[in-house]
Amino acid sequence: MSRTRGSKNKTTYERKSYETKKPGTKTGEPFAAIYSSMLGSAAWEQLSNNARVLYLYMKMQLFGGKRDGLPEGQFYFNRATYTKTYNLYRNPNQFYKDRDLLVYWGFIDVIECGRTTRTKNIYQFSDRWQNIDISEVEKRIETDKRRKEARKQAQTEDEKS
Repeated sequence: MSRTRGSKNKTTYERKSYETKKPGTKTGEPFAAIYSSMLGSAAWEQLSNNARVLYLYMKMQLFGGKRDGLPEGQFYFNRATYTKTYNLYRNPNQFYKDRDLLVYWGFIDVIECGRTTRTKNIYQFSDRWQNIDISEVEKRIETDKRRKEARKQAQTEDEKS
């Protein structure tokens, strides 16, 4: 038995009830696909769980949010989006920490920061995470540990004096 290509024998994928609240045929509901090569990468392992969740929501925002004439791959993700639409963060400082991790490890780039101009932030997905070498990851971790230890020592010295 051979398979034939064409629209006659093409079946429409029906979403399962464990995948969505709207099982069955297409409804235009946005989703975020993550490939196993990303999940198994050294850069992904360095992300906090919160940063991973943020990445998923950003990926969903790329395909489900308003684009307003942005080039392909760019999307808005501002405070109203992460607090009101997705109910992710109550503390904006935690959002910035997680966002900075995504930038640091090469998953996203900040195209335009609207903090000073009171406009929407524009982000773009990046493939820099693919080029991160494991030895480079270990060096960065060591550097970060040394920096944290230096801060702790400085704080204890300040408290003593």
